[in-house]
Amino acid sequence: MPLLAAFIGSLASGLATLLATQMAYTTALKIAAYATWITVATVFFASVFVCCSSLYSMMASYVGSGGGTGNWIRMFWVGMGMFIPGNASAVIACVASVWIGTSIWKIQRVGIESFSK
Repeated sequence: MPLLAAFIGSLASGLATLLATQMAYTTALKIAAYATWITVATVFFASVFVCCSSLYSMMASYVGSGGGTGNWIRMFWVGMGMFIPGNASAVIACVASVWIGTSIWKIQRVGIESFSK
């Protein structure tokens, strides 16, 4: 009987170790996927912010210097300036940081709910 009890005990502990390892790998993969998603989103927003702000400043300086082929180009950029104010880059960065912050909070909340089950 002691031999059978030792066999069943080692079988149960082996199964528990296997399940714990599998759950750890699954959780690690989910956390890595979330971290990768956040990194990609951050790099995307940063690159869009840099590209748009540099393009806007370049075009504003080009129009302000009198460049262009005619008056309609200058009026187009004046009109764009009405829709895209000078602080648009700061506003976009603020909105993006709040969005990323809430996404991180949601991911952490889901992680806490998953770990508490």
